[in-house]
Amino acid sequence: MNRTYSKIHFTSKLRELSLLREDLKLDPVLKTLMVIRQPNATNYKVTQQEWQRVHELRG
Repeated sequence: MNRTYSKIHFTSKLRELSLLREDLKLDPVLKTLMVIRQPNATNYKVTQQEWQRVHELRG
């Protein structure tokens, strides 16, 4: 199986404060994030709707 990898370099923070697990579990969109359902995994897929919701919570 061939795998493709990418290096990611963060140039700025998306948020100043972290999104807390307890808050994510209360959010109607983010409560089903893979990081909530399978916290021991290493790579998490995020849907367009979930990513948009994270951006809505910026600030």
